Amino acid sequence: MTVIALTPGCPAGIGPELFPLALQKANIAPGTKFVWCGSMALFEKHAKHWKIKISRRGNNFSIAGKNSTIHMTATLHDDEDTALSVAPGHPDQQALLSQKNALLKAIALAKDNQVQAIVTGPVRKAALLNIELPSHEQNPPTPLIKGGPSSFPGQTELLHHYLPLDKNPPLMCFSGYDFILGLATVHVPLKQVSNLLTTEHLQNCLTRLNQAASVFFNLDPVEIRLAILGLNPHAGEDGLIGDEEQMVLKPTIASFKKLGFSLDGPLPADGFFGNISRIEKNKLPHAVLAMYHDQGLIPYKILGQGKVTNITFGLSTMRTSPAHGTADDIAGLYIASPDSLIAALELAEKLAPTR
Repeated sequence: MTVIALTPGCPAGIGPELFPLALQKANIAPGTKFVWCGSMALFEKHAKHWKIKISRRGNNFSIAGKNSTIHMTATLHDDEDTALSVAPGHPDQQALLSQKNALLKAIALAKDNQVQAIVTGPVRKAALLNIELPSHEQNPPTPLIKGGPSSFPGQTELLHHYLPLDKNPPLMCFSGYDFILGLATVHVPLKQVSNLLTTEHLQNCLTRLNQAASVFFNLDPVEIRLAILGLNPHAGEDGLIGDEEQMVLKPTIASFKKLGFSLDGPLPADGFFGNISRIEKNKLPHAVLAMYHDQGLIPYKILGQGKVTNITFGLSTMRTSPAHGTADDIAGLYIASPDSLIAALELAEKLAPTR
């Protein structure tokens, strides 16, 4: 039986309002169970708007899903939930505390092997500042943002700190188009990207991406076609526009190909995405590695048309997430699309056995 933890995300954003609708519409196999890392009152508040009927017994509740009944357990009693009074689009300290506590609860469940996957709703970065690490914690994270030694730039970094698969960093990947996308760097200032693109780091990213594509497409790793984008315009133009391609990317590609893997690049990012409609599907790479956040995600989200999902590879527990933020400007209007969250729920169930 697969058990999946759900973190609502910021109560002032669209995450909590989308979960009841997404669960009702998702293709979930009979027998899968969910743990709602919050109170049922928050879930009920939004389910009521969608006219979704809830059957409740204590902290256990269920709704009618697309294929079967969806069974859930809430981790808080209703009177413990500080999120209910938060106004849509107006986050406050209660909102920050609520989303932080939900994440830490999901992490605790995963560490105790009570869940096989986590689906995280969108949070705001301020909720990840000054996390109270356990007293036995010997290696606090090195922050990439302001906020002190126990602050994290994103949910991916927080989850990896507590749920590492091994000593190597995880890889943030995205699905929703004909290939999956990996990011070599994620929540870092653009001026730091070049220094982070070392041979060792890129080799780890490519290894993770190859494994992710192998799992996602159910193919042998040597059958996977990978592509890597250049950092600079025109992929450096043979060293005329930056030397990262010559000094780091090309040697890394050569050593990776010697292992017997298929890898194309470094490719000019604008040329790759600009010509993608003219590439036959069976000739597309299975996975593409972008050098930084916006280089990959801006075109990929356009290609995915609202169904892009975040998948973190390199955790001891599978984690997926919708590929959108809290969307404060439309929170509480119930007009946000549930498609990305539906995809995240379905992928968490599909990939949980491969963790």
